[in-house]
Amino acid sequence: MRTLIVKFSSIGDCVMAVPVVAAIRDQRPNDFIGWAIDPRCRPVVHEPLLDLIHDIPWEVWKRERTSSLAQLRHYMKLRDYRFDVGLDLQGHAKTAICLAFSGARKRWHVRSFDPLCRLLSRRVPDGGAVHTVDRNLEALAVVGLDRPQPPRFPMPPMRPVSSAGPLVTIAVGTGHPKKNYGRWAEVGDGLQRAGAEVVYLGGPGESAPPSGGRSLVGELSLAETMAWIASSRVHIAADTGSGHIAAAYGVPVVSAFGWTDSALFRPYSKGTVVLDAGPQMDAIAPEEVVATALNAL
Repeated sequence: MRTLIVKFSSIGDCVMAVPVVAAIRDQRPNDFIGWAIDPRCRPVVHEPLLDLIHDIPWEVWKRERTSSLAQLRHYMKLRDYRFDVGLDLQGHAKTAICLAFSGARKRWHVRSFDPLCRLLSRRVPDGGAVHTVDRNLEALAVVGLDRPQPPRFPMPPMRPVSSAGPLVTIAVGTGHPKKNYGRWAEVGDGLQRAGAEVVYLGGPGESAPPSGGRSLVGELSLAETMAWIASSRVHIAADTGSGHIAAAYGVPVVSAFGWTDSALFRPYSKGTVVLDAGPQMDAIAPEEVVATALNAL
């Protein structure tokens, strides 16, 4: 069978889609598997799992106002691979259109956030799963495969990063201001007093706290950031992709949630501890974050 996965972004969402690809490869090792993905998320994909990675530069298209016709022509290049089935794991209009123009003979979506998605593909039967990883895995049934127990998260191998003490990494930002936690400096100070080496991580445009640790914010590529996370003894973050990366590498995660639903989006591992902020993210006491991280250490 030739299967196309359509999941452009975001980083954490792509990590949560990895178990679907791993299950197909494990159960039918000779299948042809392709993934349509935004290049900025590509580092989280373990390339040996796939036969094709088709870059969809969606953020560049938006910035450069690429014409719809050019986008459709890019999608239609997928027709060369004659996919038997396509799985839209994102459920937006942009991914629904990509899947429709890919030429996949059978098209399915897991969750739909746009009427166009429901028009262009069939919905995977809802088996009652709550977490996004489990809901994605329900798509395996429509391609004749079993749900793995437990799901497998193969990630790209990373060269270990050396540290002077127990390494605790902290992601300072998220993709939405309502998800941000504003007391990382106090958390970093508390962890340093306990003997941990604290390193702040984040992307361009994010700001490091003024104290409490070493800042690599805005200095690293995604792959380099992943190496620091994979080398951590504990990773701390709000609801953002770095938490999912840490969980996939088997690193314990302290995850601050409030604005979003942790039942749907918490990092998927037994080593995750969710701290619930309620409606105000900064309501979580830094001392509670520190104590939880030290307990994980």
